Formats: sequence, structure tokens, C-alpha cells
Amino acid sequence: MSNVFFILGLLLVVIGAVMIIAKGHLFTGWRIFHRKGDNERFENEKIPAKEIGSKKNESIVINDFAKLFLTVGIIWILIAILITL
Repeated sequence: MSNVFFILGLLLVVIGAVMIIAKGHLFTGWRIFHRKGDNERFENEKIPAKEIGSKKNESIVINDFAKLFLTVGIIWILIAILITL
């Protein structure tokens, strides 16, 4: 039982962290790689460096769902540790 709580708690913490990283524009600027011989190009492939820098320097916003996932995940991890003891 404690293993299930611990794994679910870790999963919720990871989901909350990914939500924070995505909202903080930290994935901005990743390039799209194409297969060899693929001539199709996308408009969002080349983003100017100044635009990437300005987006990445914005303040990180933690939304309510991320707070909820982090809190519940940490609580479940603590419950799993208490059950194990």
C-alpha cells in the first residue's frame, strides 16, 4: 500500500514540475528536427534569439493545478513514509 502511495506521489510531483516548467516558457527555443530528405519547414522553426531571451526571462508562474499536484504528491509521499515506519 505504501509503495502505491509513494509512486503516485512521485508521479504527481513530476507532473506538477512539468507544468511549472511549461508555464515558465523554459521549453521555448527547442528546435524541430527533420528527417533527411524532408523539405517541409515550419514557420515556428526559427525563433529570433531576442524573442526567446525575453520569454525565458519572464517570471515563472505557478498555477493552481501545479500547486495542487505538488501538495497532494508531497502529502502522499509523507503518508507512504509514515505507513512504512
